[in-house]
Amino acid sequence: MKTNPIVFLLTAAAVLTGNCLALTPITEDFQASKLDKTRWYLFPKIGKGRFSQSNGKLNFLVSAPPTQNDYINMELQASQPGMYENWEMILELSNSIKSGHGVQASPGFILANEQDSGDRLYVNFFGSSGIDAGFYNNGARGNAKPLTLNGGVPKGAIKVSYSKRTKLMTFSASPVTKEGYSWIPVGTFAPNGNGSGKKNVNADWKIDPTSGRFRIQLTGFAISKAVRRGEISIDNFSLLPP
Repeated sequence: MKTNPIVFLLTAAAVLTGNCLALTPITEDFQASKLDKTRWYLFPKIGKGRFSQSNGKLNFLVSAPPTQNDYINMELQASQPGMYENWEMILELSNSIKSGHGVQASPGFILANEQDSGDRLYVNFFGSSGIDAGFYNNGARGNAKPLTLNGGVPKGAIKVSYSKRTKLMTFSASPVTKEGYSWIPVGTFAPNGNGSGKKNVNADWKIDPTSGRFRIQLTGFAISKAVRRGEISIDNFSLLPP
């Protein structure tokens, strides 16, 4: 699946003031009427992309007429998981828009090197069309085959499990049902460049194994597509020890 090469670029505003502590357990169900600005930093929008917290979800919206690049992202300020600890991130994503013929729209997330915003991994959720992920290294798009899952569901969940022993992020996906999650392996990502295996993607971010941390951003983008309330959303975010 072709991924927009522009929409994931982070602006200079991505460097936040102040320092975050290491992992603080976070759960977010977006039930409040407004975004918690002590927990999340909302970046200036690009084009007409915006987040709206309502009906117990974080909705991604684009008013008509759309532009060719409508984008919004927000960063978790309350916690930054580290290279030196075990952690697990889960979030639910909903996307009923069909991409094709120059039209794309997706919710997703970014995991970035806290010391260098040019080092980042992105994940897009295209609903029934599956999942697409890739990475940047020093601001350059990685050449390795991205993590993908062809064939999906309009509503799913993505899990990222990080091991301080292996220094690997393991990605899994699941449909969201009343019975809970049934995880399907997608692949692994090695931010220190030392991963192996057919489903592993490597990038040498030169991140310190004893002090390096990751910034987490939730994203929404659309290319030439208006997005109405309820078509794209993010819900039930958690960042916890495994």
